[in-house]
Amino acid sequence: MTNAKKQAEEIAQLKKELAEVKAAVPKPQKSSAELERENREWMDQMHQMRERRMNFTTPPSVVRDMAGGVTEADCADLRRASHRPTGPSPMAPSSPPVTGVRRGVAGDGTGWSREISLGPSPHQRYVDAQLDAADARDKAERIRQEAQLTTMDRLDDHWWQTRLDDEFEENDWVEIGGFWERRSAMPSFHRSKRDRDF
Repeated sequence: MTNAKKQAEEIAQLKKELAEVKAAVPKPQKSSAELERENREWMDQMHQMRERRMNFTTPPSVVRDMAGGVTEADCADLRRASHRPTGPSPMAPSSPPVTGVRRGVAGDGTGWSREISLGPSPHQRYVDAQLDAADARDKAERIRQEAQLTTMDRLDDHWWQTRLDDEFEENDWVEIGGFWERRSAMPSFHRSKRDRDF
């Protein structure tokens, strides 16, 4: 063995032993001050997390108000209100009718106005005419598009059929003596101007 090889083996052996010694050495334990600092940091993080969560809760005063619910006095008031009349009484009035009071007429400053009948606006016919014209344009456009697509489909079908016919002619296989051979490869095959290799 040469001297360089011997040194390389010794260096490798020493590196291996050093790695084993480093692995066997116990790792240093943290001091109590470091452990206390880490515990305080962890507790601070948990406290901040709880504070963020509490930002989304309902305040205790609102919870108390909702827990109180409806009191008995509120229920009694609701019962009384449900039995009160809501409009003019159908019975005869208790006081005598007032005479000499003239009802207001539209436009005399009393607040009355003329009656407006319910129904479609007189201008609705213009909107209807515009919508009908738009529908007619859309229908004509759809018919034109369908006719164009039909024409394109027919052209595509014709093109594909021509391609298939050409391929069939070129690849016309026949059985001769139990073997399949291309007719175009036979010496007696007549070529036409449509063939690619004419």
